[in-house]
Amino acid sequence: MRIFFIRHGKTTDYVNGMRQSNSSELHEASIKLLKDKKDYEQITFNTVYSSHYIRAIQTAELLFPKYKIEVLDFIHEFIPPTCLDGLTRKESDEFWLTHLTNIYKPEWSYDGSESFNDIVIRAGKCIDYLLNNHENADVVAVVTHGILMKHILGMLIAKQNYSPIIFADFLFHLHLQNGSYIDLEIDKVTKKVKFRSLHNE
Repeated sequence: MRIFFIRHGKTTDYVNGMRQSNSSELHEASIKLLKDKKDYEQITFNTVYSSHYIRAIQTAELLFPKYKIEVLDFIHEFIPPTCLDGLTRKESDEFWLTHLTNIYKPEWSYDGSESFNDIVIRAGKCIDYLLNNHENADVVAVVTHGILMKHILGMLIAKQNYSPIIFADFLFHLHLQNGSYIDLEIDKVTKKVKFRSLHNE
């Protein structure tokens, strides 16, 4: 099975220096870029999935206008602490700097946020869902979010050895641009993963 994990486009909130919410909409410049994107034109997809966040749905609709988008409610972005609601990205970054060592703790959460273990459960659910609902010959697109993509990547690479250390020391520093995608293949029988490309715009 071939899977394209795609990060959503850039939002107006992000451009304005604000933290994004699940209702953040795409910026007009990003809308134009996504409309003009030709990466997937020569590929026939069996299914296109999207997170239920507005920016992901908008991205999926722009990239795949001929397909019906199936929304999955468990492939959303990391749920942050509620104390960060309404803050600027700079203020949010300052908060995380004071709590940086806590990302090594698998069960650590703060003010309603997800822990490492929580998001790993969702990442595993995404992988299992795709394996259980598709055949080896299928091609699917999953429009989702940067942090979840990193955890999915970590689980596919390290499998049962995936840990907060792998995330914090390696994947945390992998910058996935808006609109970037990971193109890979998973064999349903052997569970072997072949990474075809990382297209990071």
